[in-house]
Amino acid sequence: MKFVLDLTKQGQMLGQHVCDIRDAESFASACGELWADLERCSLERATSIGELMENANQEVYRELDGAVLAFRKA
Repeated sequence: MKFVLDLTKQGQMLGQHVCDIRDAESFASACGELWADLERCSLERATSIGELMENANQEVYRELDGAVLAFRKA
């Protein structure tokens, strides 16, 4: 079944994916896509290789802290 996953934080959209969720594995995969998008944005903001290596996952954790994941039928 098609669903829209919305990831928001303080009313701001952090990410959105339309995906086919059939089971726990496909739900986890959809969440992984949202993670990858956040990570990609973090990498684009990094100003040096050192910062990139040291902070890549930490930045994603900061983005997710307090975020809300909601899903609805597409």
